[in-house]
Amino acid sequence: MIVLPLFLLVLAIGPDMAQAAQTELALHIDGYTTRYSEPEVKLVINGVAVNNDSLAMPPILLDGRAYVPVRAIFEKMGAIVDWKPSVREIFIGFGESLIVLTVDRTDMFVDGRIVQAGAAPKIVNERTLVPVKYLSEALGFDVGWSDSARIVSIDNRGLTNDEPADPTAPVVTVPDAGTPLSDPLVVLPVSDEYEAVDASPSDIPAMDLPTARITSIALPTADDPYTFSVSASSAVSRVTKTYIEGNRLVIDIINAENALAKGEYEVEHNPLIRRVRAGQFETEPMTARLVFDLAGSVRYSVGVSSDRETLIISFGANRVTEFKLESDGVNDYIYIIGETRPSVSITVLTEPDRIVIDTRSAAIETAEIPVSGEFAYRLRSSVYMNRDARIVADLTRSSGYTVTYSGSAALVTLTEVSYKHVSVDNGGRRVVLPKAAAPGLSSAVFSARDRYADSLYELDLGGDFGGAFGHGQISVNTDYIDSVEITTENGSTRLIIKENQILAFTVTEDDENVYISARPPKEAYSRIVVIDPGHGGAFPGTEGNGIVEKELNLAIALKVIDMLEKEGGVKVYATRLTDADLDKNLSSDLLKRSALANAVGDMFVSIHNNSYTTSSVGTETYWCDKNNATIGGLNSKRLAAILQDSMTDRLGSYDRGVKSGDLSVLKYSKVPAALVEVGFVSNPGEAAKLRDDGYRTEAARAIYEGIMLAFDEYIPVR
Repeated sequence: MIVLPLFLLVLAIGPDMAQAAQTELALHIDGYTTRYSEPEVKLVINGVAVNNDSLAMPPILLDGRAYVPVRAIFEKMGAIVDWKPSVREIFIGFGESLIVLTVDRTDMFVDGRIVQAGAAPKIVNERTLVPVKYLSEALGFDVGWSDSARIVSIDNRGLTNDEPADPTAPVVTVPDAGTPLSDPLVVLPVSDEYEAVDASPSDIPAMDLPTARITSIALPTADDPYTFSVSASSAVSRVTKTYIEGNRLVIDIINAENALAKGEYEVEHNPLIRRVRAGQFETEPMTARLVFDLAGSVRYSVGVSSDRETLIISFGANRVTEFKLESDGVNDYIYIIGETRPSVSITVLTEPDRIVIDTRSAAIETAEIPVSGEFAYRLRSSVYMNRDARIVADLTRSSGYTVTYSGSAALVTLTEVSYKHVSVDNGGRRVVLPKAAAPGLSSAVFSARDRYADSLYELDLGGDFGGAFGHGQISVNTDYIDSVEITTENGSTRLIIKENQILAFTVTEDDENVYISARPPKEAYSRIVVIDPGHGGAFPGTEGNGIVEKELNLAIALKVIDMLEKEGGVKVYATRLTDADLDKNLSSDLLKRSALANAVGDMFVSIHNNSYTTSSVGTETYWCDKNNATIGGLNSKRLAAILQDSMTDRLGSYDRGVKSGDLSVLKYSKVPAALVEVGFVSNPGEAAKLRDDGYRTEAARAIYEGIMLAFDEYIPVR
């Protein structure tokens, strides 16, 4: 069924295309550069031949499989493509399908299921390439290959990425354009806080009963993804419910002893709850506590069985009850009103211009409504991926946007894009500011903030250039830069560059222009270290003698970073610079640490402290035999030995040696990686030293010197 159409296609496109030219490339892949010299691979999308010269990276064959640049190809077919550089994940949405792929991993998530593919995505010449067969088939596209003509064909004609309008769905009433805003919202700043509404039919009446033991918790299943049940050995006396800062719902069971087998439970099937933590909160009165970490705004109810031995805790998804557009002749205002506050995310699409507004874990009626806004001419609603409420605003022209919240409503304001004299060239890698439009513009007074953890680079221009450059967001949509936003506040104009991967920026100027150029860090820096202050946020690590490990690790790491950058001339990226976790899921948190090292680093050093008994002492350093390839003259075992010697020599601590350990942050790293355990917080004597800032500085100095000694032996591969 595939071969015949391909044969006809070869005849239709003519002999020039059927006889492939030669593709000559230098491929930088998996840390190595190799020569690629193969007959050209041609690509046909929905019956139309693609000119490879129009692509930043042409299709190629790797290990006998056809690879294509993911964004350039699949966005042409109507899919939404998102790249998460910190975890090296690619999200592709089409219709009701969501595919998640990870660079260098053959397993992919297809609508929440793990599916094994025969090949893994790759970063090739700083472009994200995917094996076209497996991704296309997962999306339901027809895909074919002609070996003789070296043609890949992908076809999704007949499929659509838009939810079809439901003729039976209720029509949302929208006021005429130009009508004064009815009951305008008092808008609040965007917040990262969710909302939790207690929908319990009634409170559980308190009773004076003997102490109960909390013995088990049943987590949600795929068949019932919203219900938890908690079992007790006898009837419970009293239950309280509290929503606290940090998106946490706390259930306290009064006069109860916590006897659960674990202190933490990862939740797989509930899209609203990340995990549940359990513990003994009080002993007077005896109080068992359950903490639900939320992933979205929720309605919840707490009830009890007739014998009071089982608590039933149910969560309900949000529902968008109304959405509408109003216009004041200048801006468009899209109101999204939910049963609880909808936390929205925005995707800007071009060709044609659209604003996609997603509310996670929410329901919405399907509708299609013509509107008469300054920018929007139609609103479409649907449930995306059987999970999210999606509203698409179809636009007559591109617009900027802001998001604000009030009560149970989100307001997306569409504004005129008024940027001017700002351009992006060099394949979306360079922002150009003309001096003629902005007298006095000089890079000498610029100040920069590299917010790589947030995929942002901010550049303050040192003055008010709003009149010269205007304001708004320039959509770039390349593998390097997603967008450039121009803002002016308090007399200062700022460029905010949103990155699609971690980038290094250089600012240069000549007589005519100022140039802000982006490139991969390894092209900008000769030596790069990723420093990982272990634990953080929801994962405190060990505790003892007045020390919380996550705080100690960070304090030492910040000193190491300062020494490396100021004294060693080494570029440093950190997995965290504050008391923060990288993900609420522990496994994902750990994977993101090594993923950062793999994306930008030459070396990875994770800083920790130990705990065992009060008599345990000394320093030890770990490496992993699953990541011990020699790269540029250095391997992980040698790096660990250098760090261990440096620490024990400078600190005079007991040498516990270098050890091999199957630790997540080490075994998934692809660069030389080591984890240091500076000392034991469980030992009162060592804890006293570790509380001393001078000793912490000496520990940091030892790690810094070890890294510099390792670089004496190491030639990073570029």
